[in-house]
Amino acid sequence: MCAQRKIQKVQAALGLQKLSVPQIMANTKSYLQQMTGNSYFPSPVPTLAAVEAQLAKLEAAYTTSQTRQKGTVADMHAELKTLCLQLKMLAMYVEDTANANPEMAVGIMASSGMPARKTLEVPPKLFTVKLTGIPGEVRLNNKAVPGASYIYAMTTDPKTSATWVNIIFSREVKNVYGGLVSGTRYYFRTAIVQKSVQGPWSEVINMIIP
Repeated sequence: MCAQRKIQKVQAALGLQKLSVPQIMANTKSYLQQMTGNSYFPSPVPTLAAVEAQLAKLEAAYTTSQTRQKGTVADMHAELKTLCLQLKMLAMYVEDTANANPEMAVGIMASSGMPARKTLEVPPKLFTVKLTGIPGEVRLNNKAVPGASYIYAMTTDPKTSATWVNIIFSREVKNVYGGLVSGTRYYFRTAIVQKSVQGPWSEVINMIIP
């Protein structure tokens, strides 16, 4: 079994307050180009089409504002404010998507074109996976949380989110799961459920079944 290590959380660093309007527009174009057709981001919030439409409005307003006619600069700043709000929401979507796959979070963030802040280290939950001594069987142990239930999920392909399968839902902190194939590497994760609300997934633990 691989030893647990700290989970690295990535955060987008858009730096909008430090950028000029032309720089924000150029960066937005870059994000749109790199996220369009990107399989990591199938359902952006807001949609890329909405961001592109708002970018077009800002570009038009910025061009008009260069005339310095009354009201044009204020109109431009209104469009800028809307675009910046959309970019912040899009950055949150990118962060959530990247951090849902801790082992690839940095690469997923980079594929969006968005710069990342220094990663934050978050202590992992006290989650362990150990062999029971019975062929094809493992014991999954979790940290006890009063009133909580526990979900355990497993995959053999952690790079593909759709392959994760929930294998156990239990109120017990110690659970046994069998039927695993010898010589196969399995990946496990857990989440705590309190008051019908599921918390974030833990760090992924992997092991090869002997």
